Amino acid sequence: MTQETPYFVHSGKVTVTSILLMTIFGSLAALVLSAIYGYAIAFIPFIYINFFITLGFGAFTGMAVGIGGKIGKARRPGLYCLIGLVVGLLAEYAGWVAWFYASSSPSFLIVHPDELLKALELLAITGAWSLFGWTPTGFSLYIIWAVEALIIIGGSALFAYACVQSTPFCEHCAQWVENTQTINGFQEIEDNEAFKSKLEQGHIDMVLELGISAEPSLASTEIEINRCKSCDNSNYLSLTTVEISLDDKGKESKSTDEFVSNLKITSIQHAQIEALNS
Repeated sequence: MTQETPYFVHSGKVTVTSILLMTIFGSLAALVLSAIYGYAIAFIPFIYINFFITLGFGAFTGMAVGIGGKIGKARRPGLYCLIGLVVGLLAEYAGWVAWFYASSSPSFLIVHPDELLKALELLAITGAWSLFGWTPTGFSLYIIWAVEALIIIGGSALFAYACVQSTPFCEHCAQWVENTQTINGFQEIEDNEAFKSKLEQGHIDMVLELGISAEPSLASTEIEINRCKSCDNSNYLSLTTVEISLDDKGKESKSTDEFVSNLKITSIQHAQIEALNS
């Protein structure tokens, strides 16, 4: 018999409707965004900006998959990733179609896979763009295209997965648990793993004993509590270490480490932790 985890775990439930919504939302986003992406890459001459455009293309495609899945109440993160991957492939293909249409004069539409592959082979011979006098062709260009494809396809899968992976679901009320409250400025925990182990054993009172950080601007613990809006059955606790560092010029940089994520707590414990914010 498998021992029950003290943390929230998705049930894995999914319906045909949720699969359809994920596919439809993702596919529509891929097709619409591919047109924007194709024209942006064709006419914006700055390679660095194009990198962020490519990243955004994959990210927003994956987010669309996530939105469809959450509307359909799918509780299987792996499925989000899989559909995000498939939709990412569609986005990559449609992006090339849009780019060729935007770049060609007069514009011509290449849709058939064989024709698109032949066009890419010809493009690899002459090159598509130059950077500091260097025009990548052949193997070098194929490597760059492979990286772009990885960003779009992988980004779509990862962002789709991220939309649901850390969001609890209340099976009793059949709704997502997104009533999150964040309480900042508590003292830094010296041994996160030991503290986490104690919490997993049920010693939630340790959180109530955390004092206010003497130097909240440098190192502190952030408490996050989440509960279902409709019942007392779904209550969760997350803890994050927040560190602020200063460089030689006095510029701040922030780093975070969530070492407890969606630990199950009771409604009474939730109320006690919530009172820390008053």
